[in-house]
Amino acid sequence: MGACFCNSSDEFTVGFTQWQQLVLSIEEGEAWALLQAMNEAKRR
Repeated sequence: MGACFCNSSDEFTVGFTQWQQLVLSIEEGEAWALLQAMNEAKRR
């Protein structure tokens, strides 16, 4: 999973990648990735 964060001017501020070995459906994977991105945004 990878994510990039931009500020209100659409300028890149930070990016990260994370590797997990999971067996998920597409829907579960998308939900997991969204949750991880939300948690990362909350930490910053």
